Amino acid sequence: MSANTVESPANNAATPVPPGASSRPSTRGWTITTKLAVVGVLAIACVVPPTLLYMREANKGIDTFVTERSGIDPIRTSLKLLQLTQQHRGLSAIALSPERAGREAREGKAREVDDARERFERVIHETGNARLVARFNGLTEQWEKLKAAVARGGMSPALSSSAHSRLIGGQISLIEGMADHYGL
Repeated sequence: MSANTVESPANNAATPVPPGASSRPSTRGWTITTKLAVVGVLAIACVVPPTLLYMREANKGIDTFVTERSGIDPIRTSLKLLQLTQQHRGLSAIALSPERAGREAREGKAREVDDARERFERVIHETGNARLVARFNGLTEQWEKLKAAVARGGMSPALSSSAHSRLIGGQISLIEGMADHYGL
């Protein structure tokens, strides 16, 4: 069989291909509807995969934003607790000094720390992160012991300041853990 002949399936005989014609299937017999449908399918096949990839990446960005946004109020609450604890440290040093001045202010600040700690406790439990909750519980225990020791005057101002600084360091570490939890 020569290069310019096509085998006919009906009688297995080679039929000559006219010069300039192709041996590929022709779309000449297709209706315009069929041709448009084929072009439409090809266009969809070219457009859909990149669009799906783009949508997936865009959704990741939205998810990250939502996670970060949900962490702003909990971090704000934790920073308020930290601030009040620092203020309590200063007032405790004054209250434990030989003059024993500022005891009422220190007691009021201790109540504010307790209120902030209770608010933060609700926030930390909402994270559902057992590791953060356990760290918070340890800091709460540390705070209760420190508050009681300062209230009974059973420590020096230097020892109180040192104990408060350890507590504050733990709070900062907890805040960092929360920031990691929320992707901040």
